[in-house]
Amino acid sequence: SGQFLRTGADDNGFWVGFSGKVSQIAGVHQYGQSDKPSLRAKAVPYPERELLGATAADREQLLDLLYIHVSAV
Repeated sequence: SGQFLRTGADDNGFWVGFSGKVSQIAGVHQYGQSDKPSLRAKAVPYPERELLGATAADREQLLDLLYIHVSAV
């Protein structure tokens, strides 16, 4: 859900992602890792379910848009 996404920027770039516990949960689902569903439970393997991703075409389009924006300055 978008309500859990966080953004940030500094002199070197920007980022979009999750923070805190949500970040850990998102990583488990993104990469298909194991995690404990509760404190005393055994670790359960979760299937890989990509939450955020970009195809090669998506990345190319983003780079094109970035180039247009930067060259217009």
